[in-house]
Amino acid sequence: MIKRAVEVLDPPASVTLRFQSGLLTISGKADENWINKVNSDYHKVWGGVKTLRWDLTQAAPPKRDLSWIISDIEAYNFIFEFNDVRMNEVQKKTI
Repeated sequence: MIKRAVEVLDPPASVTLRFQSGLLTISGKADENWINKVNSDYHKVWGGVKTLRWDLTQAAPPKRDLSWIISDIEAYNFIFEFNDVRMNEVQKKTI
């Protein structure tokens, strides 16, 4: 059963699969893409998997480099009046 599960789910090296009495236990660390794949594919491990148990830690998502947008954001000037919650005419038009 484990051989079939490994073949179908293709776990990363950081993940361990265990099977006992119809319970497939997945433990270790994996990224979100692999976790989503398992959620959609674990039923393909036919032959006795009745229950899926997660004992899995999601790996930190990759950090996105957003430095390219900083200059675009800094091109705008935002002006706020102290203790004034009224919208000016430009703000009213954008609603």
